[in-house]
Amino acid sequence: MFKFLKVFKKKKDEKKVEILKLTELEKWLSKLEVNKFDKLYEKTNKFKEKLLYFYQSVIQKAEDLNKTKINEDIDPLLKKKMLDIKDNLTNRIIFISEHFLKGNDKIKSWEDILKFQEKNWKAIKELTDIMSKKGNFIKPVFKREISNLNGIIKGVDTT
Repeated sequence: MFKFLKVFKKKKDEKKVEILKLTELEKWLSKLEVNKFDKLYEKTNKFKEKLLYFYQSVIQKAEDLNKTKINEDIDPLLKKKMLDIKDNLTNRIIFISEHFLKGNDKIKSWEDILKFQEKNWKAIKELTDIMSKKGNFIKPVFKREISNLNGIIKGVDTT
């Protein structure tokens, strides 16, 4: 046999060994993910439960705001405008919070963590934007309720 043929034969064998090593690496990584990341998924699920409680309390405070009436004697047109803004604000807050609460699946993978994080950031950003735009307009009349709602929203740790 020619020497150059032996060299080609060895390279083919080395490729087979590399393929075997890659399959072993995939098995090892899957075992590692199951063993090492279970604690991370568990902690993330606990954090998700806290956020679910947060959004439920936001819904409760928004419903309390929706039930309050204007007790002060003000211009009827201004009163109607404030009531419309209050209704719009509370409906939007409840809609955003309930939309977040719909995704109640357990977190089992990295993709679930990333989706959960993105969904939470969007919801918090929308809530703070709405409270800063519309909440400040009706705050003089509904000071206590807006302050309670702002306290809950600003008190959340989103990291």
